[in-house]
Amino acid sequence: RAMFASFGFWKHFVISYVINVACATGINGAIMWGKTSVPFHTSNFQQDMSGGLLIAPLLCGLLTTLCQTPFVKYGTRKGRYQPPSEAEVQGSWLRFVLVSNVWVRALVVALGLTVLFGVLVAALVVAVGSRRVSVPVALVIIDLYAFPVQFLVVVVNYPAATYAAARASGESAGLALSAAA
Repeated sequence: RAMFASFGFWKHFVISYVINVACATGINGAIMWGKTSVPFHTSNFQQDMSGGLLIAPLLCGLLTTLCQTPFVKYGTRKGRYQPPSEAEVQGSWLRFVLVSNVWVRALVVALGLTVLFGVLVAALVVAVGSRRVSVPVALVIIDLYAFPVQFLVVVVNYPAATYAAARASGESAGLALSAAA
């Protein structure tokens, strides 16, 4: 798909992933401060890895969508990014999310990814239980886990934001807005 060949898509993915890793490492590092290891899971999801893994899709879905959208829309209005065509949006199984306002989109993406990745976390909790993991390894796992989460957020948000910008400016979505797209 053209979106994956777009410099803008990858630019916004990398920026959001780097910010996500910095925040996740900082927050989880602070929670794990002074410990040499942490349990993978505790019954109350506190000071363990599973709590961080469970909350990551929620925070990533909300914060990335809300923070990234204005920048993507600005780039689209300046002609740097090409929105999907009207036919692509209307034919997408994600049409509702793609045409929603940023607040609805943030909520739907955050909740959807929390459910999707929550199943993975639940499977890991069953498989790994309360085994202890060294803090550096735990932080690396959390940061690597953020990669697919962040990627899926941008896969949904980038085309939605470019489409919204094109619609708001009266441009016909899908027209080449720039050779830089």
